[in-house]
Amino acid sequence: MKYPDFRGVIPRARSNHTKSPLDYEPDDIKKVERLGVAYFLDTQILPQDIQGASREALVNIGFRFGRADDVFIQCQLPTGWDKVQLGESRHIGLRDRQGRLRAAIFYKLTPYEKRASMKMLTRFSVQPCRQGASGRVLSVAVMDGDNPILEIGGWEEPDYERSEALEARGVAWLDEHHPDWRDPFAYWDCNDK
Repeated sequence: MKYPDFRGVIPRARSNHTKSPLDYEPDDIKKVERLGVAYFLDTQILPQDIQGASREALVNIGFRFGRADDVFIQCQLPTGWDKVQLGESRHIGLRDRQGRLRAAIFYKLTPYEKRASMKMLTRFSVQPCRQGASGRVLSVAVMDGDNPILEIGGWEEPDYERSEALEARGVAWLDEHHPDWRDPFAYWDCNDK
C-alpha cells in the first residue's frame, strides 16, 4: 500500500522513513500525525489487528477485504458506515449507518512508526463515570452505547473495592437482561447489512 510522503511536510525529516521521533520537533510530530489521520480517514483501509471479531464475521455484515500489508488491510465498509475522528488525533471511530459507534481504532502513521489496531465495541457495557466539576465523584453505570440505562452506584473518594463490586453488579445485571451483551454483533439490529 502507498502511504503519505512526509518529506517537505516537516522541515527536519531527512527521509520518508526516519526511525526516531527525536529527529522531529513536537509540533512537527503533531502535524505528521494529523496528516496520517487525514490519510486514514480518506482511504479504504482498516487495521490488520482487529480485536473482538473475525474477518469472516465482519464479511457477514457487509465488509469487503482486499490486499494487506504488515499493518493495514484494504477494506470496503458496509453501505452507510464511515470512519470519524474522535477527540485526540490518533483515535478514530467506526460508525454504522445509524451513526452508532461500533469500533474504536487507534492509528499512528508517522515517518518513524506505523501502528494501528481496531476493537469492535459491544452495544451494552459497564462503565465507570466521572461526575461533577472536580471529576472526583465516581459512579458505575450500565451503558447502551453512550447512554446510561442503569446507574449502579457511586462514591466520592477512590475506592477500588467498591468500584469492582459495583462493576460486578452491572455485569450481573447485563448477564440477566442481555445474556449475549459481550458479543459485538448482538442487539444492534436483526440485520446489520
